[in-house]
Amino acid sequence: MLVPFIESFNKFQNPFRRPVAMAVFLFGTVVTIYLGIGAALPIDKSLTLGLF
Repeated sequence: MLVPFIESFNKFQNPFRRPVAMAVFLFGTVVTIYLGIGAALPIDKSLTLGLF
């Protein structure tokens, strides 16, 4: 019986595709949160969030 949820193994499939996609997703999430916080601050503190 063929289980439809298990993908057949392809030796040409890129094993780094999912980790790279996850890293890009996490980086984009962090950047989005950072810019969102900066948008709520005064203009002189927006880029550094008042840390520097």
